[in-house]
Order: sequence, then structure tokens, then C-alpha cells
Amino acid sequence: MAIPYHSLFGLMLLITTFVTHSALGGYAGAKKLFFGEQGEYSVVDPERGPSATHVVTESKRRLQLKYLAVYVFMVAGDWLQGPYVYMLYESYGWERGTIAIFFVMGFGSSMILGTCIGSMADKYGRKRFAYLYVTLYIISCLTKHNRTIPLLSIGRLTGGAATSLLMSVFESWVVCEYHKIEPQENKSTGFGSLQQTFSLASLLNFVVAVVSGVVAEGIVDRFPYNEDPLISNSDWSNGAVY
Repeated sequence: MAIPYHSLFGLMLLITTFVTHSALGGYAGAKKLFFGEQGEYSVVDPERGPSATHVVTESKRRLQLKYLAVYVFMVAGDWLQGPYVYMLYESYGWERGTIAIFFVMGFGSSMILGTCIGSMADKYGRKRFAYLYVTLYIISCLTKHNRTIPLLSIGRLTGGAATSLLMSVFESWVVCEYHKIEPQENKSTGFGSLQQTFSLASLLNFVVAVVSGVVAEGIVDRFPYNEDPLISNSDWSNGAVY
């Protein structure tokens, strides 16, 4: 029996949209966030009950939109290339065991670095580590245009490190910036901002994943695996096959 993936995606999208809508405080909260209206709105707060009141200020709104705009592009880069990595390795002629080793390298890199990457970002700067994420992901994607094991291994290691950064650095940055704003405002009405931000980030991540999958499928149909648009039929690329 075939699994109805389209129906499952649609159901999960509806659930995520409903939860996000509640976290935003309904239409009033969303309008204040996206259109810059300042003021109070009511939202269900797990700590203070269904009648909790939150305040949207210009500083919080700018912070939320800045974070979400960057976050969308960062996760899009991950979702665009992720679903086709296995097929890419397979098209290069590598066996399943070798491909499994590649993936273990990536997961192992993420597991090891994930235990310390957050504290390192706190010490040396979250902005620098956000740039580091972009750099590592560029390196990871560039190495996939070569069929040699050393370069593909480097790509998996840098990709795993980048995943750890993606899942920690950007969130820690927005939390830190939020607490720089919060002491200047009424703490009793400040709960909703981070709740809004992460709820929207979750929804946008879901939407970006679906859109990126469609875009990636179109690119794969346009450029088959044996027709790499970034590598010409030069002696270098022919000699780098093995």
C-alpha cells in the first residue's frame, strides 16, 4: 500500500499553521508583527493562561523580521541539497556501503561538534559563527562536484559541522538580542516575542522544505546527474573521476 505523502504533508502543514496562528495571537498579533502596528494583543500563554496580554514594539518587530529573513535562506540551502545527496553519490558509481560511510562521517561530525559549538559561538561571537556556517556549507556543496573519496569526505565533514551551526547559532543569537531589548521593557508583557518568533520559524521551515523540494526536483529534471552544470568536459574533470 502506497503511503499518501502528499496528504501527510498537507495535514502537517495545516497543524503547524494552526499552532503558529495561535502563538501569534491570531490575526491581530500577525498584523502587528508584519505591518508594524504597535500595541497589545491577547494570546494563549502556557504560563499565564488564555487571557495573557503581550506587547509588540518596533524594536521587537525589527528583531523578529531580521531573524526570520535570514533563517529562511539558511534552511533553504539545507533543504535544497539534502534530499538528493544519496542519489548523487549513487550516480557517481559508489556502492551502498561507501555511501553509508559518507553519511556516518556527516552525522559523526555533527554529533561531535554539536556538543561544543554552542559554547564556542558564545565565546568567539555568534555573528562570526553564522558566517562560518555559510562558509562551511559552500565548501560542502562545492566538494559534491567531484567524485573522489577525499573531497566527498571533506564535504560530509564540513556539512555535518554546518548543520550543528544551523541548529544552534541563529537561535542563540536572536535569544541574546531579545534579552538586550527586554530589560528596557515591561517584563510582564514580554513573553510573546520569542514564542512568536520560533513558532513562525517552525512554520517557515516547513513551507521552505516543501518549496525547496519542488525547486530541487525541477533542477534535477533540468540537469541530470551525469550533466553537471558547474563542471565542463575538461581534462581536469575527466581525470578527477577516480
